[in-house]
Amino acid sequence: MHPLLRRSLATVYTEDATTGAFTTVARASLPCMLQHANYRDSAASSDRTQLAGERIFVWPAAEYTLPAYCQIEVDGNKWNPVDISAFERFDGPSGARHHGRVPVRKAS
Repeated sequence: MHPLLRRSLATVYTEDATTGAFTTVARASLPCMLQHANYRDSAASSDRTQLAGERIFVWPAAEYTLPAYCQIEVDGNKWNPVDISAFERFDGPSGARHHGRVPVRKAS
């Protein structure tokens, strides 16, 4: 596992079938890192304000496949994937899967 992914541990929640709330633990103690989104290229201040509440969630994709519809808790804060289809997977030179990245937005 990449040493940077040891910065935090995430809990991944899926929806409870009865209530619809994200309370069902799908994975606990998932090594991860939250990176700030790059907002330097956003010209409008409103774009930069929105991006300030977004992060890039990075996790070891070889160890875990993120559910298509989930909520992620890291350091007491909950995050919703913005678009799971924007998921990126990074493979090493040998073709082994290393880590995945997906944009997330702070849950309200």
